[in-house]
Amino acid sequence: MIIVNLLLMLIPILIFMLYQHNEKTKLVNLNQNCGLSKQVKIEILPDELKINENKFHAIGYVPKINQKVVLFGFSKNKQEQQLLKSIKTKSLIEVTGDLSELEKAPNFNQFDSNLFYGNQGIHGQIKVRQINKVSYDYKRTVSDIMHLIRYMGLQRTSKFPKTLKMYVQSLLFGFKNSDFKDNMLGVQQLGLIHLFSISGMHVYFLINFVMFMLSLLHIKRESIDWLLIFVLPGYFIVAGASVGLLRVILMVEGRLGVKKFGLYFTRLDIWSFALMINLLINPMLLLQFGCQLSYILSFALIYANHLNNVKRTIMMNVVGLPFILFNLYEWHILSLLANILIIPFFSLVIFPIVIIGYFLAIFNLPFVHLVNNGLLIFDKIMIVVSKFPGEITFGKPIMLVVIGMVILSLLILGNPNLKNKILLISLFVLTFLMIHFPLTGEITFFDVGQGDSTLIRQPFNTSITLIDTGGKPNFFAKEGQKTVYLAPETSIRYLKSIGINHIDNICLSHQDADHIGDLPAYLKDMQVDNVYIPWGMSHNQHFMKKIKPFMHKFKLIEVKDGNNIFNTPLQVVHPFIKGLGKNEDSMVLFGRINEKNWLFTGDLTRDEELKVLKKFPHMKVDIIKLGHHGSKTASDPNFIAAIKPKIGIISAGRNNRYGHPNDETLETMKNNKIKTISTQKNGMITYKYSSNDNGEFNTKWKDQKNVNS
Repeated sequence: MIIVNLLLMLIPILIFMLYQHNEKTKLVNLNQNCGLSKQVKIEILPDELKINENKFHAIGYVPKINQKVVLFGFSKNKQEQQLLKSIKTKSLIEVTGDLSELEKAPNFNQFDSNLFYGNQGIHGQIKVRQINKVSYDYKRTVSDIMHLIRYMGLQRTSKFPKTLKMYVQSLLFGFKNSDFKDNMLGVQQLGLIHLFSISGMHVYFLINFVMFMLSLLHIKRESIDWLLIFVLPGYFIVAGASVGLLRVILMVEGRLGVKKFGLYFTRLDIWSFALMINLLINPMLLLQFGCQLSYILSFALIYANHLNNVKRTIMMNVVGLPFILFNLYEWHILSLLANILIIPFFSLVIFPIVIIGYFLAIFNLPFVHLVNNGLLIFDKIMIVVSKFPGEITFGKPIMLVVIGMVILSLLILGNPNLKNKILLISLFVLTFLMIHFPLTGEITFFDVGQGDSTLIRQPFNTSITLIDTGGKPNFFAKEGQKTVYLAPETSIRYLKSIGINHIDNICLSHQDADHIGDLPAYLKDMQVDNVYIPWGMSHNQHFMKKIKPFMHKFKLIEVKDGNNIFNTPLQVVHPFIKGLGKNEDSMVLFGRINEKNWLFTGDLTRDEELKVLKKFPHMKVDIIKLGHHGSKTASDPNFIAAIKPKIGIISAGRNNRYGHPNDETLETMKNNKIKTISTQKNGMITYKYSSNDNGEFNTKWKDQKNVNS
């Protein structure tokens, strides 16, 4: 028996090793075919193509390399737009594009598309430069037909009223577009977003609905069971093929199969069966948040089945909370009450209403707008409730702590004694305190692409200061044009992962969008006390117009040389005169942090650098954030030679059109024996220190520890 058990334990290990070998083979094959501007033929299914104005994104299959890839780009003209819109069945699209490996997340705790798609066996991406031709592939598999049914179902919803359309697409077809996130803010903040992922509740409701309707036609229960066994795998694709849905479908199939063969399996046996099949299909899916949450909650539900609805919901929230904190970093106190009240309401009222609204809309029957208005009222109530105080930015606990929290939660399910409860509460409290009152401080240079954003955080979080926010050049977009902010998925996400939702100071070096474009995202999503701008920038009407809606949330302060930034060691050494916030007006900050002199120069020009040197002739610097992303318009050789930095930080975008950093600047660094670290090559750069050490640099991609600074 021991030998048999050992052999059984080896099976998942062998499966994982085989999977890893296959994935490495894929990567080798992919890298052999990577290159610029190649002609590529890609098979695309219509439901996997998303078009948003002139932007498109899809998952496609490249026969040449026998792999799925992510493709994306912008349609440059009406002809390309028409070609994309013509994809209404399985198609072969010929493009000119750059095939490369998916880029890893450049910032710590940023969403990592490389990891997300990699866990699904997708490792490559194609940046489409030109769409050449679209032809149709009439060789369809059963899977292709299911995708086509999904596409047709989604198309039928395109003319539904807006709110009903979002509910139908997310609940029945597992589809969420960019509008979903914008319109479901209340549901997201209350931790109810799982209701809009295909879950057990939806599947079981649909199964019961189908069984009821078929029973009205006097179809035998045995025939219905066989029908479900064959139909559910197809529904898995039609409903979006999410990782959580896979678990549900496998468990339902297991239950039906056991029933057909007259076997007796417990619910735990069926859960184990689903897990084993999931491991056989793709063991890496278990690394995804949705899959982890689905399995752990369903496992907990087996042991919480004896509890009443309120206690069961509370325990399900407790068990799932560690995974939520590890992935989302935040939790709203009202989410517990919301789950207790809303889950039954959603199951008994909202979901049936959506089904009814779907059929009313399809057959163009009355009362569709009544259903839509009812769902809209529900959304508005959720938004109002979510604005009540109680949102906690907890931060990201380490995985070992998460495992400990989950184990203790499950122990409480089996043995709810006081000792286990105290241990669990103590672990949450201790973890919260360690995250929010760290012994170390840090200076972090975010990778915001072609832009600047720097965090200065002192030990115990006694002061949080941000220098610039990064942003895209659409900060001064036309009225009515939707502005895209990058910070919520990059720097803000990192801040919340370390427990920060309150910023003492935001220092804006000057007006350029790549430095301050994401400011509205911070003012909307976080508490900000002070915003510092260069002297005279308050007369910049474009800038003031953008921050006007948030002026009641913070104090706007203009600074010039000689001023200090509140509760920080930072001193302003430029500007000297009033300006509108142009490059030459940049706010320059000097500070002594951890016995090192730091200089942050914005986009200051060479002429102004020399003026700073003239006014502060004895200034010496250990680390400098090089001006203007390493452009030759900054970093004057005389200025650099005089201040004698040891390390130069460059914040610049990969493959940027400006050629930053400039060769002349790099030569200046080399001549002065200055070590450079660049976000362009290394991703996010972090310097961490404590009161009793010399501090060290770490980078996201190429780990550069123990830099002698």
